[in-house]
Amino acid sequence: MPWKKNTVHVELPRALVSVPLPDDPKIVGLMDGPVVLAGLNPAQWKTVGHEKPAGAKEFRPNYAIDGLTLFGDAAHPEKFLTPDNEREWFYWRGDYRTMGQPADFRLIPLYEVRDEEYTVYFEIKE
Repeated sequence: MPWKKNTVHVELPRALVSVPLPDDPKIVGLMDGPVVLAGLNPAQWKTVGHEKPAGAKEFRPNYAIDGLTLFGDAAHPEKFLTPDNEREWFYWRGDYRTMGQPADFRLIPLYEVRDEEYTVYFEIKE
């Protein structure tokens, strides 16, 4: 039977979930339904070595983000994340903020990251 004026409606449920890395279950990515969340925290950058760009006369630091540690139950990220500036005129933004952490920071959908320093992996400690 050919398709004519048929409609397919797909609904992706929104829920905060943590997805552990296969080789280290203490390290997780945080998702809001199908959307990966990126943690914004420029204070967490550290020098991990030096690189010499082609044609350069001097070395410059090579930076990488130091993973952020969150305290809470990895199975229930809604207990340490709260919506942040969640509504903007006519749509839901999907931003979150940590709560009850030593250093609170914002999380935004990965696709909205522009020139910010970010990480998508977090260590979770009880």
